Amino acid sequence: IMSHNPSFSQLFVARSHRLCKYVKDTIGADPCRAFKTFGELLQSLESLLPKIKCTRELFLPSQHIDFARFKREVYQGNSPRDLDALIVWTNIRTFIKGSMEALQEPSFILLQEDYVKKFGKRRCRLSRAQRKFTYKVFLRYQSYMKDLNLWDDCDRISGLLQRLQLAKSSHPSIFEKVRCSKIYVDEV
Repeated sequence: IMSHNPSFSQLFVARSHRLCKYVKDTIGADPCRAFKTFGELLQSLESLLPKIKCTRELFLPSQHIDFARFKREVYQGNSPRDLDALIVWTNIRTFIKGSMEALQEPSFILLQEDYVKKFGKRRCRLSRAQRKFTYKVFLRYQSYMKDLNLWDDCDRISGLLQRLQLAKSSHPSIFEKVRCSKIYVDEV
């Protein structure tokens, strides 16, 4: 049985403590299983992983940009033909900063040409013109964040991914400490 293998570990991640507790009570506690909220997971990784000079170390809540703040402070789609702010926000997080393709870029940001041309209609439903508009908003968004020293969830995750890569090669004992065989995520 896999649960008796000391190198096997499982992690369940959810937004709420209540859901973590429910899953833990349902499937049972086991030394190879961990149940964490998304926030707990981020804090745990940030405290354990080696630091990198090129990544942000401090994520103050007052400097966090979420959708409401993006819509209020950055997005200015005032013509009826413009895309809804939520669609633009979702495309930035899903494709430009949050896709596997973006994570393979040195900057962890998908180039405009790739965003406009790379994804088919089944993956990204926006037209090329809408994608160009979205990328224009994204550039304004990045500039705004840089000017005010703000961060979003994608910045925090990409920083952690860089730190995980460093740990894997230069701090194998730390990497093994945070490595999991299976990760189950509930709408994080």
